[in-house]
Amino acid sequence: PLKKFDVKNIGIQARISAYGSIKGALSTFQGTAQKLSNADNFNVITASSSASEFVGISAAKNAADSKFSLEVSQLALNQKLASSAFTSTTAEVGSGTIKFDFGKYTTTAGVTSFTSNPEKTSKSITIDASNNTLTGVRDAINNAKAGVTASIINDGSGYKLTIVSNDTGESNALKITTTDTGDGVDTDAAGLSRLAYNATTGGAANLTQNQVAQNAKFKVDGIDISKSSNVVSDVVDGVTLTLNKITTTAVNLSVGKNTSGISKSVQDFVKAYNDLSKALTDSTAYNKDTKQGAILNGEGTIRSIQVSLRNALNQTIAGTGGDFKSLTQIGVKLDDKGVMSLDSTKF
Repeated sequence: PLKKFDVKNIGIQARISAYGSIKGALSTFQGTAQKLSNADNFNVITASSSASEFVGISAAKNAADSKFSLEVSQLALNQKLASSAFTSTTAEVGSGTIKFDFGKYTTTAGVTSFTSNPEKTSKSITIDASNNTLTGVRDAINNAKAGVTASIINDGSGYKLTIVSNDTGESNALKITTTDTGDGVDTDAAGLSRLAYNATTGGAANLTQNQVAQNAKFKVDGIDISKSSNVVSDVVDGVTLTLNKITTTAVNLSVGKNTSGISKSVQDFVKAYNDLSKALTDSTAYNKDTKQGAILNGEGTIRSIQVSLRNALNQTIAGTGGDFKSLTQIGVKLDDKGVMSLDSTKF
């Protein structure tokens, strides 16, 4: 009796394993079906650039089909300023306050003026005995999160404090005003006023400008455009452009529906169904020559799954709101052996 039980147990374990394989095939098929149930997966947009190393492109699902050319004559840059050299990182800079303002410098008739950026707020930082070294000033500026980044660079002649605007664009240039409590003079090249920068006519510009704040300048189909950033998403609806390099020839860009991606999703569905159908058929097969049935031969559960699947796939769906109400209408069909195929031309 014990041996008979062991043999029966082996058979049960084999059937459990077979059902596990069926469950895996069902799960894969379910995943491909769920992917097709999401309408967003049929609105697949592809965007391409003839020279992505110069201009990159990406498109949202609401982007319309389009083709255009783009030429980049200037990239957007952030302003970079540097102080005169200090003897060490612990050298005393001075005391008082440093105020950062962002805006645009313009020169008219030889006179340079500054217009504040209304989207940015001023930021003042106090420098006292606790942070008046070169390192202390750098850390105070960075900790204040004033929209700039400060660093210390040793160029061989000494240690220089660099101040870089975090944002690109000509409207993000810096005006740095100091209140120097050390010597009481806010514009000379001594004490804290060594960090003052005001490029307006008559202003104190004690920092050296190593990179000017400027906009990106480019043409889209011959139309001149100027933007503060090299990543632009408000020129073509639903399209984001990334300007990487200045171009010497026009870069061709295109946006369109990715029909191959949609087709692949349906082909994945067809393959998953056929894999499942084969797994179901093989598990219940009967070999007339050997008179041997497969491990799940005669199982009513498998037959029930096969019938349910075929009924679901062959039914006509009402209320779709369109002309297509069955899989056969779009080229997905089952043959007399239950094998599913996709008519790509019809699809």
